[in-house]
Amino acid sequence: MPSIPSQWSELRPTRRGVGGLLAAAAAIALAWLFGARSLNAVAAPVLVGVAVGVVQLLVTKTPGVERTVPGAGFPGDTGTVALHVDGGPTIVELEETVPEGLDADGTATTSPPATVEYDLTYRARGRHALGPTTARASDVFGSSATP
Repeated sequence: MPSIPSQWSELRPTRRGVGGLLAAAAAIALAWLFGARSLNAVAAPVLVGVAVGVVQLLVTKTPGVERTVPGAGFPGDTGTVALHVDGGPTIVELEETVPEGLDADGTATTSPPATVEYDLTYRARGRHALGPTTARASDVFGSSATP
């Protein structure tokens, strides 16, 4: 089981999570002020959804990424980069840093385990290093994520 304290410090609410919590807080405040307990039917599911999302990220293995790069080429050639993502049942947003001299759209969203491929075009001569790859995990509701 993963270490909860280290993962807890890495969790951040998304805009969706903050908006949901604000809507739930407003519904609870209005229900308390005006006695309309039916507003709790709005607040309770939102709070449960946010809690489930946080628990999902706490107990899920941190996603890992391995890169397979194409061989050397000449300017104008195209190669395929494969990113192998492992981890638990989360949504993972990948962002690959592509240096000058190479051209690619190194962003993707997937659910592990998966392999994401993208085309890399050589624009300039020389040795170029890809990376680092950033993997940002979020829960299935999109209410919280790791940075």
